[in-house]
Amino acid sequence: MDAKGLKTYVEGRIVNQPEVELVAIESYSNPGAATHHAVAVLRHLPSALLLHFVRGGEVRLGLDERCRREIELQLEDIGSEEGLEVLDSIPPPQKLILRDFCITPTPLTEAQLAALVLPLQINDDEGYASVDAAGLRSLNLQGLALPTASELEYAALGGNLAAFFWGNDLPEVERWNEFPAERNADATNGYGLTDVLAYREWCVEGADFRVKGGAADLYPWQSSEGLLMLPSLTERPEAAQAAMFRLVFRLS
Repeated sequence: MDAKGLKTYVEGRIVNQPEVELVAIESYSNPGAATHHAVAVLRHLPSALLLHFVRGGEVRLGLDERCRREIELQLEDIGSEEGLEVLDSIPPPQKLILRDFCITPTPLTEAQLAALVLPLQINDDEGYASVDAAGLRSLNLQGLALPTASELEYAALGGNLAAFFWGNDLPEVERWNEFPAERNADATNGYGLTDVLAYREWCVEGADFRVKGGAADLYPWQSSEGLLMLPSLTERPEAAQAAMFRLVFRLS
Protein backbone atom coordinates (compact mmCIF):
# COMPACT_ATOMS: atom_id res chain seq x y z
CA MET A 1 0.00 0.00 0.00
CA ASP A 2 1.41 3.40 -0.95
CA ALA A 3 1.59 6.35 1.44
CA LYS A 4 -1.63 7.97 0.22
CA GLY A 5 -3.60 4.75 0.42
CA LEU A 6 -2.19 3.96 3.88
CA LYS A 7 -3.10 7.43 5.18
CA THR A 8 -6.70 7.01 3.98
CA TYR A 9 -6.91 3.50 5.44
CA VAL A 10 -5.54 4.45 8.86
CA GLU A 11 -7.69 7.58 9.11
CA GLY A 12 -10.72 5.37 8.49
CA ARG A 13 -9.61 2.83 11.07
CA ILE A 14 -9.11 5.37 13.87
CA VAL A 15 -12.15 7.58 13.23
CA ASN A 16 -13.91 6.04 16.25
CA GLN A 17 -10.77 5.65 18.36
CA PRO A 18 -10.17 8.97 20.16
CA GLU A 19 -7.21 7.52 22.06
CA VAL A 20 -4.94 7.81 19.02
CA GLU A 21 -4.16 10.36 16.32
CA LEU A 22 -2.25 10.08 13.07
CA VAL A 23 1.02 12.02 13.21
CA ALA A 24 2.90 11.15 10.02
CA ILE A 25 3.50 8.68 7.23
CA GLU A 26 7.15 7.59 7.15
CA SER A 27 9.15 5.21 4.99
CA TYR A 28 11.27 2.25 6.14
CA SER A 29 12.90 -0.79 4.62
CA ASN A 30 14.50 -3.97 5.88
CA PRO A 31 18.31 -3.95 5.56
CA GLY A 32 19.35 -4.76 2.02
CA ALA A 33 15.80 -4.56 0.67
CA ALA A 34 15.11 -2.66 -2.56
CA THR A 35 11.55 -1.72 -1.60
CA HIS A 36 10.37 0.61 1.15
CA HIS A 37 7.29 0.31 3.35
CA ALA A 38 5.01 3.26 4.07
CA VAL A 39 4.49 3.24 7.85
CA ALA A 40 1.85 5.26 9.69
CA VAL A 41 3.02 6.85 12.94
CA LEU A 42 0.33 7.48 15.54
CA ARG A 43 0.35 9.11 18.94
CA HIS A 44 -1.41 7.43 21.85
CA LEU A 45 -2.84 10.49 23.55
CA PRO A 46 -3.23 9.23 27.15
CA SER A 47 0.44 8.21 27.35
CA ALA A 48 1.94 10.47 24.61
CA LEU A 49 3.77 7.42 23.23
CA LEU A 50 4.40 7.19 19.48
CA LEU A 51 3.29 3.96 17.82
CA HIS A 52 3.92 2.42 14.41
CA PHE A 53 0.94 0.93 12.59
CA VAL A 54 1.05 -2.74 11.52
CA ARG A 55 -1.72 -3.97 9.26
CA GLY A 56 -3.14 -7.34 10.25
CA GLY A 57 -5.11 -9.95 8.35
CA GLU A 58 -4.32 -13.59 7.66
CA VAL A 59 -0.63 -14.10 8.33
CA ARG A 60 1.77 -17.04 8.26
CA LEU A 61 4.18 -17.23 11.18
CA GLY A 62 7.04 -19.58 11.92
CA LEU A 63 9.95 -20.98 9.95
CA ASP A 64 9.08 -22.55 6.63
CA GLU A 65 11.23 -25.36 5.26
CA ARG A 66 13.40 -23.05 3.14
CA CYS A 67 14.24 -20.73 6.03
CA ARG A 68 14.78 -23.60 8.42
CA ARG A 69 17.11 -25.41 6.01
CA GLU A 70 19.21 -22.30 5.32
CA ILE A 71 19.74 -21.75 9.05
CA GLU A 72 20.39 -25.44 9.61
CA LEU A 73 23.18 -25.41 7.03
CA GLN A 74 24.83 -22.44 8.75
CA LEU A 75 24.64 -24.14 12.15
CA GLU A 76 26.08 -27.34 10.72
CA ASP A 77 28.89 -25.32 9.15
CA ILE A 78 29.92 -23.90 12.54
CA GLY A 79 29.34 -27.23 14.30
CA SER A 80 26.66 -25.94 16.68
CA GLU A 81 24.80 -28.91 18.15
CA GLU A 82 23.13 -26.62 20.67
CA GLY A 83 21.90 -24.36 17.90
CA LEU A 84 20.45 -27.30 15.99
CA GLU A 85 18.56 -28.39 19.12
CA VAL A 86 17.12 -24.89 19.48
CA LEU A 87 16.10 -24.92 15.83
CA ASP A 88 14.37 -28.29 16.26
CA SER A 89 12.36 -26.88 19.19
CA ILE A 90 10.66 -24.22 17.05
CA PRO A 91 7.16 -25.37 16.01
CA PRO A 92 6.13 -25.61 12.34
CA PRO A 93 4.57 -22.60 10.58
CA GLN A 94 0.97 -21.71 11.26
CA LYS A 95 -1.65 -19.44 9.75
CA LEU A 96 -3.68 -17.13 11.96
CA ILE A 97 -5.64 -13.89 11.89
CA LEU A 98 -4.17 -10.76 13.45
CA ARG A 99 -6.09 -7.55 14.03
CA ASP A 100 -4.56 -4.24 12.97
CA PHE A 101 -2.36 -2.98 15.78
CA CYS A 102 0.17 -0.28 16.60
CA ILE A 103 3.43 -0.91 18.45
CA THR A 104 6.11 1.26 20.05
CA PRO A 105 9.11 1.43 17.67
CA THR A 106 11.60 0.71 20.47
CA PRO A 107 11.39 -0.95 23.86
CA LEU A 108 10.21 1.61 26.39
CA THR A 109 12.90 3.84 27.85
CA GLU A 110 13.35 4.50 31.55
CA ALA A 111 11.72 7.90 31.08
CA GLN A 112 8.72 6.45 29.24
CA LEU A 113 8.29 3.84 31.97
CA ALA A 114 8.32 6.61 34.57
CA ALA A 115 5.62 8.42 32.60
CA LEU A 116 3.40 5.33 32.79
CA VAL A 117 3.89 5.00 36.52
CA LEU A 118 3.68 8.70 37.35
CA PRO A 119 2.33 11.71 35.38
CA LEU A 120 5.79 12.79 34.25
CA GLN A 121 6.75 14.34 30.95
CA ILE A 122 8.63 12.00 28.62
CA ASN A 123 12.22 13.14 28.10
CA ASP A 124 15.03 12.02 25.81
CA ASP A 125 16.48 9.29 28.04
CA GLU A 126 17.50 6.49 25.63
CA GLY A 127 18.16 3.85 28.28
CA TYR A 128 15.69 1.00 27.84
CA ALA A 129 13.68 0.01 30.90
CA SER A 130 13.99 -3.55 32.18
CA VAL A 131 11.34 -4.93 34.55
CA ASP A 132 10.34 -8.29 35.97
CA ALA A 133 6.89 -9.89 35.78
CA ALA A 134 5.80 -8.39 39.10
CA GLY A 135 6.78 -4.95 37.83
CA LEU A 136 4.75 -5.47 34.65
CA ARG A 137 1.65 -6.36 36.66
CA SER A 138 1.98 -3.12 38.64
CA LEU A 139 2.01 -0.81 35.62
CA ASN A 140 -0.88 1.40 34.58
CA LEU A 141 -0.71 0.85 30.83
CA GLN A 142 -3.40 3.47 30.08
CA GLY A 143 -5.24 1.36 27.51
CA LEU A 144 -2.09 -0.14 25.99
CA ALA A 145 -1.01 -3.78 26.34
CA LEU A 146 1.94 -6.08 25.98
CA PRO A 147 2.11 -7.62 22.50
CA THR A 148 1.10 -11.21 22.07
CA ALA A 149 3.87 -13.58 20.98
CA SER A 150 2.31 -13.60 17.49
CA GLU A 151 2.09 -9.80 17.26
CA LEU A 152 5.70 -9.38 18.35
CA GLU A 153 6.88 -12.05 15.90
CA TYR A 154 4.98 -10.49 13.00
CA ALA A 155 6.11 -6.94 13.79
CA ALA A 156 9.71 -8.06 14.33
CA LEU A 157 9.92 -9.45 10.79
CA GLY A 158 9.13 -6.03 9.33
CA GLY A 159 7.08 -7.51 6.49
CA ASN A 160 9.90 -9.88 5.48
CA LEU A 161 9.10 -13.51 4.59
CA ALA A 162 12.31 -14.81 6.11
CA ALA A 163 13.73 -16.01 9.41
CA PHE A 164 14.93 -12.54 10.49
CA PHE A 165 13.95 -9.10 9.25
CA TRP A 166 17.20 -8.89 7.27
CA GLY A 167 16.97 -12.39 5.74
CA ASN A 168 18.09 -15.90 6.67
CA ASP A 169 21.71 -15.23 7.66
CA LEU A 170 22.58 -15.67 11.33
CA PRO A 171 23.11 -12.29 13.04
CA GLU A 172 26.68 -11.01 13.25
CA VAL A 173 27.98 -10.28 16.74
CA GLU A 174 29.70 -7.05 15.67
CA ARG A 175 26.46 -5.64 14.26
CA TRP A 176 24.65 -5.70 17.59
CA ASN A 177 27.19 -5.07 20.34
CA GLU A 178 26.89 -1.27 20.17
CA PHE A 179 23.13 -0.89 20.42
CA PRO A 180 21.26 1.06 21.65
CA ALA A 181 24.09 3.59 21.94
CA GLU A 182 24.75 3.58 18.19
CA ARG A 183 21.98 3.68 15.59
CA ASN A 184 22.13 2.63 11.96
CA ALA A 185 19.87 1.14 9.33
CA ASP A 186 20.90 -2.41 10.25
CA ALA A 187 19.03 -2.03 13.55
CA THR A 188 15.71 -0.91 12.03
CA ASN A 189 13.22 -3.08 10.15
CA GLY A 190 10.56 -2.41 7.53
CA TYR A 191 7.99 -1.31 10.13
CA GLY A 192 10.45 1.15 11.67
CA LEU A 193 11.11 -0.99 14.75
CA THR A 194 14.59 -0.48 16.17
CA ASP A 195 16.74 -2.94 18.15
CA VAL A 196 14.02 -5.49 17.54
CA LEU A 197 14.66 -8.63 19.65
CA ALA A 198 18.32 -7.75 20.16
CA TYR A 199 17.43 -7.73 23.85
CA ARG A 200 14.98 -9.83 25.83
CA GLU A 201 11.44 -8.51 25.33
CA TRP A 202 8.23 -9.43 27.12
CA CYS A 203 5.18 -10.75 25.30
CA VAL A 204 2.16 -12.80 26.32
CA GLU A 205 0.66 -16.14 25.35
CA GLY A 206 -2.84 -16.34 26.79
CA ALA A 207 -2.49 -15.25 30.41
CA ASP A 208 1.20 -16.17 30.62
CA PHE A 209 4.24 -13.96 30.24
CA ARG A 210 6.85 -15.09 27.72
CA VAL A 211 10.12 -13.65 26.39
CA LYS A 212 11.60 -13.30 22.94
CA GLY A 213 15.05 -12.15 21.88
CA GLY A 214 18.09 -11.42 23.98
CA ALA A 215 21.26 -12.16 22.02
CA ALA A 216 22.77 -8.75 22.79
CA ASP A 217 22.25 -9.42 26.50
CA LEU A 218 24.77 -12.27 26.18
CA TYR A 219 27.51 -10.33 24.38
CA PRO A 220 30.07 -11.62 23.58
CA TRP A 221 28.00 -14.54 22.31
CA GLN A 222 28.75 -17.72 20.45
CA SER A 223 27.41 -17.78 16.89
CA SER A 224 24.47 -20.05 17.70
CA GLU A 225 23.24 -17.70 20.45
CA GLY A 226 22.17 -15.31 17.69
CA LEU A 227 19.21 -17.69 17.28
CA LEU A 228 17.67 -15.87 20.24
CA MET A 229 16.84 -13.10 17.78
CA LEU A 230 14.58 -15.42 15.79
CA PRO A 231 11.08 -13.90 15.97
CA SER A 232 9.64 -17.44 15.80
CA LEU A 233 11.39 -18.46 19.04
CA THR A 234 9.41 -17.88 22.24
CA GLU A 235 10.74 -18.95 25.63
CA ARG A 236 9.39 -19.31 29.13
CA PRO A 237 11.03 -16.74 31.40
CA GLU A 238 13.24 -17.84 34.25
CA ALA A 239 12.13 -17.01 37.78
CA ALA A 240 12.60 -13.30 38.55
CA GLN A 241 13.87 -12.65 35.01
CA ALA A 242 13.80 -9.03 33.91
CA ALA A 243 13.28 -7.98 30.31
CA MET A 244 12.49 -4.96 28.19
CA PHE A 245 9.11 -4.42 26.57
CA ARG A 246 7.17 -2.70 23.83
CA LEU A 247 3.48 -1.83 24.06
CA VAL A 248 0.69 -2.19 21.54
CA PHE A 249 -2.64 -0.54 20.89
CA ARG A 250 -5.13 -2.75 19.05
CA LEU A 251 -7.60 -1.14 16.68
CA SER A 252 -11.18 -2.30 17.14
